[in-house]
Amino acid sequence: MPRARLVSEMLAARAPRLTVVTAPAGFGKTSFAGQWFRGLREQCRTAAWLSLDTEHRDAPHLLQHVIAALDQAMAAERRPGDLDTLSLPALLQVLRGVAGGLADDLTLFLDDYHLAQSDPAEAAVFKLCSEAAFARLRVVLISRGRPNFPLARLRLDREVRQIGVERLLFSVEETQALFGSSTRDTDWIAALAQRTEGWPMAVHMARVLSDEAQAAQDIWHGFATSDGDMGRYLIEQVISALPANVCDFLYATAALPAVSADLAAAVTEDPAARETFRTLADHGLPISVTDSGGQWIRYHPLLSGLLKEEAQRRGREPAGALTRAAAWFRDRGEIKTAVRHALLAGDAALAARMTEAEGGWRLIYLTARGGMSVFRQLSEHVAGIPLDRFPLTTLGLAVLFAKLGQLQAARHYLGLVTRTEAGDAGVERQGRLVHALLSLYDDSHLGPEELTGLEHDLATDRELGMVHRGLLLNLLSFNYLNQGRLQQSVAYGEQSVRCLKDCGAEFGALHLHIHIGQAQYLSGDPRSAQGSYARLIADARTHLGAGSDLEAIGQVLQSELDVQRGEIAGVTDRLGPALAHVADHDVWFDILAAGLTTQLRMALIEGRFADGHAAIDEARGAARRRGLHRLRALCDSERVRLMISEGELAEAQRLASLSGLGADRAHSRADNLLSTQLRGAVPALLWVRIWLARGAPERAADTLSTLTAMQAERLSTTRFVELQVLAIRIAVARGEPGAAAERLLELAYRAPLAEYRGSVLEEGPEVLDTFRTLAAQDGVPESARTRIAEIAPPTGHAVAADALTPREREIVALLSEGRTNKQIGLDLEMSENTVKFHLRNLFGKLEVTTRTAAVTAARGRGLID
Repeated sequence: MPRARLVSEMLAARAPRLTVVTAPAGFGKTSFAGQWFRGLREQCRTAAWLSLDTEHRDAPHLLQHVIAALDQAMAAERRPGDLDTLSLPALLQVLRGVAGGLADDLTLFLDDYHLAQSDPAEAAVFKLCSEAAFARLRVVLISRGRPNFPLARLRLDREVRQIGVERLLFSVEETQALFGSSTRDTDWIAALAQRTEGWPMAVHMARVLSDEAQAAQDIWHGFATSDGDMGRYLIEQVISALPANVCDFLYATAALPAVSADLAAAVTEDPAARETFRTLADHGLPISVTDSGGQWIRYHPLLSGLLKEEAQRRGREPAGALTRAAAWFRDRGEIKTAVRHALLAGDAALAARMTEAEGGWRLIYLTARGGMSVFRQLSEHVAGIPLDRFPLTTLGLAVLFAKLGQLQAARHYLGLVTRTEAGDAGVERQGRLVHALLSLYDDSHLGPEELTGLEHDLATDRELGMVHRGLLLNLLSFNYLNQGRLQQSVAYGEQSVRCLKDCGAEFGALHLHIHIGQAQYLSGDPRSAQGSYARLIADARTHLGAGSDLEAIGQVLQSELDVQRGEIAGVTDRLGPALAHVADHDVWFDILAAGLTTQLRMALIEGRFADGHAAIDEARGAARRRGLHRLRALCDSERVRLMISEGELAEAQRLASLSGLGADRAHSRADNLLSTQLRGAVPALLWVRIWLARGAPERAADTLSTLTAMQAERLSTTRFVELQVLAIRIAVARGEPGAAAERLLELAYRAPLAEYRGSVLEEGPEVLDTFRTLAAQDGVPESARTRIAEIAPPTGHAVAADALTPREREIVALLSEGRTNKQIGLDLEMSENTVKFHLRNLFGKLEVTTRTAAVTAARGRGLID
C-alpha cells in the first residue's frame, strides 16, 4: 500500500530524536515505516530495522539485537556472539561506542514495539532517545500503544514527533491511486473511502476483493460493524476465495511466529509446501517479509488471529506445529529459537531436554548459540521443568543467576544438583566447575582440595567438552594467580586462551589476558604484561566497541603498570574514569585492589594524602555495594599505611587496633601470607613501618624476620622489592651500612628496578638518598651502580621544570615568603606533618638540607619566580 505523500514528508526533513508511530492493528504502520526505511536506504542514508517480539522485553536481549542491527546497517564487521554474556550497563556502553562511531544520523526502526514493552526495556530505549552519547541516533517506534517513558523533555527540545491514526488514514486521493488499474469508477472508490473511513486494512482488503471481481454489494456487506469485525469479515472473504492448498498451508502454519519455505515443509510434512509458500504473495494477503533476503514472512496479527481460531476449530492444535518447528530449529543448531518454540508449545520439559542435549550450562559460554537467552527463557518456565531429570540445565540456571548477581538463587540451583546427583561422576565434575565459577562472584577462595579436584578432572576426563576444558583452565589460571603461583597461572591461562578460541568462546578468551597479564607483572615480566594489557584493550574495542567493561579493566591494570614504572603523568585522567566504571560493572576483587593500590601509590609519591583518603572512601563504597569483604579489609590496611606516611602514628596505631590489624596480628601466619595477598599492606608490613617511624628498628627487624619466615611460596617481584626496601631502611636505622649495601646489591641484581621503581619512590625521598649513598660506597660494582642510578640518579643532576608536583611548588613558593610550617599548613589546609612530608620530598629533589637552600635552588633552576 504506497504511502508516497507521508513518506515524502518524512524524507524531506531531518527526523527528531524520537518518532512514535501508534495505531491499532490494520492501520498499515509497518507498511508505512517500511517504505520510509527503504526511502532512506535509496537516498544512501543509514537506517536499521529491528522487528521486536515478547522476548525483547528482556532489556539485555533487546540491546544485543539493537547492536546487531546497527552493525548490519553500518556494514560493520560482525561482532562475536559474546554480547550474550554482557550485563545491561556493559551493553549500553558498547552501544555508546557504536553511536560514537557514527559520522551522520542513523535511523533505527523498532517494529511492534508494544510486544517488547517492559520497564527495563523501555528504560533502555529511553536512554537511546535522550542521552547525549546517542545524539546521532534517530529512533522510530512502531507500536499499538504509546511508550511509557516520559516525553516531556523531548517535547520541550522539539525532539519528538507522533504519527497517529489520523495521519495513517487513507485519503480519497490515496484510495484512488491504490485502485488506479481497477475497473471501478471514481464514485465507487469515493464511496469506499467514505465507508471505510480511510482504514488501510479495509481499503487493502477491498482492493483484493475487487480484483476477484466480487460484486460491489458483497464488498459493502458488514461495513457497518466495528473496525475489528470489518477486518475479520474482509479477511474471511479473501480466504474463502483461496485455493484449498493455500488454505491448508495457512492453517498448518498459523501458530508459528515466522514462516519460511523450509520450515513450512517440515511442519506440514509436505514437500509441496515450499511451492505454496512462494505463491502467497500472489494472493494479496496481509503478510510482511521479516528478513533482507525475503526468505521469512510473518502474518498480520488480524490474519494470524483468524487463522489460529479456524485451525483450532478444524482440530489443528498449535502445539503440534510448534513442537515440529522446535525440532526443525534444533536440528539446524538454532537452539535458542528451538527452545522458544518449545515453550510456545507449552512444553517446558521439551525445552529443557533440548538444552540438556546441547550441554546445558555450557551453552552460556558458546555465545554464538545464544546461551544466556536460552536460560533467560527457561528461567521464566521453571515450574514446568522436572529439574531432577536435567542436571546440566539446572547448573545453567545457577550460572545464569550468578551472572545476574542473584547469588542466593544461583546457590539454590547448584544445591539441587549436588544433592540429587551424588554418584554420577560426570555431573559431579561439572558441578565442581560451576561451584568454582560461583566462587568468582562471591569473593571466596577455592581451597587446595578443590583445586586438586579441578586439576584431576582436567587430567583424567578424556571426554571433557572444549568449553568445559577451557573454563577449567581459566579457573585454574585465576586461582593460581590468587595463590601466588604465577608461572602456573600463566601456563594454564595460555592453554585456556587456545581452548576457548577453538570452540568459539571469544569473550571468555578475552578475559584470560587479565589473569595472564597480572601474573606476568607480579612475577617480574612487565614487558609481557604490557603486551597482554594492550591485546585486552585492543580486542575489547574491536569486538565490543569503545568503553566496555573489559577495556576499563585493561586501563586500570595498565595504569598500575605505568605508576610502578614511575610514569605518573596522565595516569590520573585515565585511571579515575576507568576505576569508576568497573566499580559498578562486572568486576572482581583483583581489579579493584589494583586500582586502589595504584591510587595510593600515586598519593604517596606525590604527597597528596587527601587524594589517597578520597580514593579509599570510594573503594569502601564499592566494597559495601558489592559485598566484597576483602576490599573492605584492604581499605582499612591502606588507610593505616597512609596515616603512617603522614606521620599520624598515634592515629595509625589506634585505627590498626580497631580494624583488627593490631601488633598481635603481625605474627599470625593466616593474616600475613603474601602469596595470597598480592597487593596492599598485611599487618606485619604495617607494623614494620610503624616501628621504623617510631625509631624502633630492632622491633621492625624482628617483625620483618617473622614475616619472611612465614612465607612458604616464592615471593612475587613486587613483594620482593617491597621487603628488600624495608630491610635496607632497617639496616640503615640500625647503623649497619654494610648489611644495607648487601641488600641493595641483591635488589639491584634480582629485580628489574627501572620497571618497579614505584615501590621505591612510595617510600619517600630519604630512601632515594640512601640508595645514592650506598651505591657510592667503595666495592659496589659499576653494573650495580648503573642499575641503581636508573631510579636514584647521582647527585648533581639537573632538576626538570616539571619535577616538582603542583603541591610542592605551592609549598616552596610559601617558603620563599618566609612562612613557617604551621602557617603553610593553614594556608594549604593540611597538617604540619603533611607539610614536613612535602619538605622532605622537596629537599630530596633539590638535593638540599635547609629551607633557605631549597628556595635558592628552586629559584636558580627556574622552578619559582
